[in-house]
Amino acid sequence: MNCHNGINDCQSGINILATRIFDNVRMDLDRQSFNVEACSLPTGITALYLSGTGVLTPDSNITVVPNLNDSFATVSGTLYLPGTLTYIYQGAKATARANLLIPINILMTLPEDSIWPFDITVHYSYFADNLEETGTNTFSSLTDGVIITYVTACMPVNLKDNCPIYYNSISERAVLNQSTFLNADFYPNIKGPSV
Repeated sequence: MNCHNGINDCQSGINILATRIFDNVRMDLDRQSFNVEACSLPTGITALYLSGTGVLTPDSNITVVPNLNDSFATVSGTLYLPGTLTYIYQGAKATARANLLIPINILMTLPEDSIWPFDITVHYSYFADNLEETGTNTFSSLTDGVIITYVTACMPVNLKDNCPIYYNSISERAVLNQSTFLNADFYPNIKGPSV
């Protein structure tokens, strides 16, 4: 029953591209110890606290290794969660960019047979204090907050109940190339230019 009107098979349906969540893992942080890496800081600072909130798609620091017939994957590595480090330097309060480093190693569900492209997305909110210097621009911390790791994919969705989405095949929408029109009958008894 393909109506050839895009991906919608129902006349009154509305299609959208939406982010579907296939799986999520929530990590509650309750005064747990994690490392902090800051951008270059002056020497002799007193680090006060680090706070951050946001959404990120991890880069090469995270690996996804499918297993169990590709229906699950091990997501592992280190999350670098951006935040703002507040410190005191020469009697004045200042701020700098820094990252809270959270190691993860979790099992997550993937889209069926992993044929649909998916992303790992992280929502986070944290507050870290009791910062103790462990090296140049690095600190240990005690952290409160929440981190939620999602497996997501952008997929077409029909907003009308019981209205499946069908795709038009490439043969239905293929655009003819210019050579197809040469010597074609555009009007009765008129031929295109000969080549």
